[in-house]
Amino acid sequence: GYSQGANTPVLSVTYTGGAACSGTPDGGTATAGVYSFCNSGSTLLSVSGASTGSGLSYQWQSGPSATGPWTSISGATSATYTTPTLTTTTYYQRLISCSNSGLSNVSDTTVVNINALPSVSVTPTSYSSCTSPAATSLTASGASTYAWSPATGLNATTGASVNASVTSSTVYTVTGTSTEGCTGTATASVNLNYSP
Repeated sequence: GYSQGANTPVLSVTYTGGAACSGTPDGGTATAGVYSFCNSGSTLLSVSGASTGSGLSYQWQSGPSATGPWTSISGATSATYTTPTLTTTTYYQRLISCSNSGLSNVSDTTVVNINALPSVSVTPTSYSSCTSPAATSLTASGASTYAWSPATGLNATTGASVNASVTSSTVYTVTGTSTEGCTGTATASVNLNYSP
């Protein structure tokens, strides 16, 4: 066994969390690790420039706009917060409270934008010809920019409208990109019903 002798030093460790808070704490600025998602997403929120020290507590809050109304998030009492998977644009701020003064403040807000996927369509969705080559124009809508594939038989692979001329039936896919960078797709078939 172990017995402590008279000359054995007794060690103690004291944790110092910084100076005790006082007055109104500085709320700082909330930031999101990722500010924008397509369709849905989750990200880590943090705050810079806020007061530090002992006696501080935190409460993250969310709201539908930069002015609220704000709702305290259950269990979100750490310095940072990881959002759930969001499907709508949501604003966040962090409440900081000083136990020594009883005063509180909030951070500047941050926003996590959820952008809808573009609903891309193409006209016509199907074209048939009995003569070779089968030729038609294809026009896409619902997005900001467009890319077409495969390139075979097309006069261009970008732009809302392209001309297709094929000697065998081909299915084209157009990928539309919104101004927020989100994508959607649509297909069109150009069919050759031709027997030489």
